[in-house]
Amino acid sequence: SLVIDLKSPEGRRIMQPLLAKADGLLHNMRGDTPARLGLDYESVKKINPNIVYLYAGSYGSSGPGAGRPAFHPIAGCLSGGALWQLGKGNSPPPCDVPLTMEQIEKWSEELMGANESLPDQTSALGVGTALALALYHKARTGEGQYVETTMLMSNLYLCSDDFIRYHGKPDRLEPDQALRGLHALHRLYETKEGWVFLTCPLEEEWQGLCRAIGREDLIADPRFATRELRLRHDEWLVSILWPIFKERTAEEWEKRLGQYAVACARADAQRYEDFLLTDPGLKE
Repeated sequence: SLVIDLKSPEGRRIMQPLLAKADGLLHNMRGDTPARLGLDYESVKKINPNIVYLYAGSYGSSGPGAGRPAFHPIAGCLSGGALWQLGKGNSPPPCDVPLTMEQIEKWSEELMGANESLPDQTSALGVGTALALALYHKARTGEGQYVETTMLMSNLYLCSDDFIRYHGKPDRLEPDQALRGLHALHRLYETKEGWVFLTCPLEEEWQGLCRAIGREDLIADPRFATRELRLRHDEWLVSILWPIFKERTAEEWEKRLGQYAVACARADAQRYEDFLLTDPGLKE
């Protein structure tokens, strides 16, 4: 780890031998800043012809957004992640509706809270993937190259399902207004003690759930005979399931549903960072 003042002659002298022996160079400086510092691709390539040079931009080096900055919430909003995560009925008013400053602050906070579609992390994955591919190519051919990634395209790729069009494409499922889940069989349920997350994507899992909760009659119920019908009558199904989940604790449901090969886990036992650092299974 080294800090260098690239605006000073001494800093540039230090940088020269580092560039000469480097496998790659990554930067996210905008506009003509790299050229003014002697770090543009053409200058670097004269020092190290086979270097992998990656510009990690916001919008890229060309086009209408070239040179503009972008940060986590901007990339998330541009790719549509924040709006999808607000939940049904929670969308902000149309853009031509006048708002008070208090209302603008409220909606800004709502959108910021929903903008955890990992825009920064997704952009970093794009950078890491591009570097890995270019370095692999260099290892095989000995050739470096100029590579470019953008926050915008990395996040659009993550949301690429929204940009694919074909006849009969099913509608995208939105979280419900309370942000409990996408539908009755993919959501959080409050139990007698604690919360569980249930997901039953397959027909046999739906039937296993019905047997586990003692409601085999639901299998033959015409409202829930197929996945499409269950989605159509989703509110009915939620109203049936949520009082049933209140009858046992989260641990009891996790154990019982597991016996029927139904995916269910307690969702509030610990924070995710504690889970990642202390869970015995992960440690093993």
